Amino acid sequence: MKVKGLVLDMTLEPIRQALERGDLAENSLDMSLSPEALALFREKIEPARWYPAEPYAALAALAWELSGDDAVATARDVGSGLVQLLRDSANYQQLELRTPVDEIQSTRQALSQARLITSMVNTFFDFIQTECAIEEGSDPALVVTYDNAALFSEMARYCTEGFMVQVLREMGNPDATATSERPNPDRVVFRMRLARSETG
Repeated sequence: MKVKGLVLDMTLEPIRQALERGDLAENSLDMSLSPEALALFREKIEPARWYPAEPYAALAALAWELSGDDAVATARDVGSGLVQLLRDSANYQQLELRTPVDEIQSTRQALSQARLITSMVNTFFDFIQTECAIEEGSDPALVVTYDNAALFSEMARYCTEGFMVQVLREMGNPDATATSERPNPDRVVFRMRLARSETG
């Protein structure tokens, strides 16, 4: 199981900042991490390369702890900014194939768009299994489930919320929201509210 270097590099930033501020000592870092995770932290990270998921997860847990009370908001902001970063790279055509919200007229179209965007997850995490569905009712929502997600960090979870919201806003839904829950260690469920015209 592996993660892309782009994700790993963003995950390491809170640890680097804590070391620079003096909030985390080098010897504390040595004691906090396994030899594999410590070696990965000290390695030069290449954005397009794959790296092992287990030491990534250990580094992500430490980064999340160091992020403090602002961890969730910061992760969402990083996810939002990732949309533009990926567009600038010109390597993620999914961002250019989206259908504007006001042109989505059916559940089938909404699911198709969800699968298109969610397919990007597999370009960052090769172990995630995804499923998309529409949650019907008075407050319909698009539900995206990540399974085999034990190594999908909390930082990645909230980054994904921010990413999803930004994509929906750029599709013409300025009031887009995304929430998530982890009902068990191996599953993360995201919910994005949909306008009624998107599920008609």
